[in-house]
Amino acid sequence: MKNITSDTPDERLMEMFQNGSYPAFEALFQRHSSKVLNYLAKKTTAQRAQDLTQEVFIKLLRTKNQYKTEYPFLPWLFTLTRNLFLDDHKKSETKLEKKSINDDVLKNFSHTEDSNESNFLNSELEKILATLPSPQKEVIHLRYLQDWSFEQIATHLSLNEENVRQILSRGLRKLKALALMKGDAK
Repeated sequence: MKNITSDTPDERLMEMFQNGSYPAFEALFQRHSSKVLNYLAKKTTAQRAQDLTQEVFIKLLRTKNQYKTEYPFLPWLFTLTRNLFLDDHKKSETKLEKKSINDDVLKNFSHTEDSNESNFLNSELEKILATLPSPQKEVIHLRYLQDWSFEQIATHLSLNEENVRQILSRGLRKLKALALMKGDAK
């Protein structure tokens, strides 16, 4: 660490890190982690910003040899940060979109305008639900046919909300698979 001072340029620290100097990485982390955290905190929750900051520096560890020392370090670091944030954001949107689609499909079973069609869809849904394991069937029924919140279901079943969400997710996957098989049989 004797070669590392507060004046040591980032590019030199990166070169040292690429040559195996872990103290050079520590110096870069100390120097820039708060900048990365502040940038991410403006774009997401405080907890997620902390998690992503750690991921940025893990990515820096993994990709250290991709950095070219003739280019400025800080823009490269923030390109890593931005790309990691965008990837994370896309994953989050995809999860929300899937959840929304699942909610819409099942709510359509229970809220159809035409009462004959509604009765038919509800009976079809009940037949498919009957093939699911009991906890999944109950959670789906409470969530979509009774409009209970996750908190209400968790309290009713003496579970935590995360377990209820997992049971629901597994049940929805099975429900979709069964519905697809039923559709292929027609």
